[in-house]
Amino acid sequence: MFKVTLEHENLHISLCSLQAVSQLLCVVMPKYAKHFIGLLESMVKVPLKALEVDDESILEDSLVEFNAMADAEPKFFKNNFGDLFEVFKQIITKSDILNKTIRHQPIEFLT
Repeated sequence: MFKVTLEHENLHISLCSLQAVSQLLCVVMPKYAKHFIGLLESMVKVPLKALEVDDESILEDSLVEFNAMADAEPKFFKNNFGDLFEVFKQIITKSDILNKTIRHQPIEFLT
């Protein structure tokens, strides 16, 4: 269910699904978090798609969720940190983002 909604053509639905996964990861016991790792690729597509269509609101909201997940379950991203760095580097280096706090969100995630 999450994979389908994370990859939905409607970006708002994808964001809601990302928020739901984030909430689950924030409350689930760490040993169960590994069951969500298969969703990571679909999860990363949400901010990338928002960046592609210049939807700064959804981009910022999705990055906030990544930071919340990293705070709650930092080991979840450990094995994919290099890939996530490359993805978030695209956001950090994009110079035409009007909201400067958006570019700060990936930096917060990576630190």
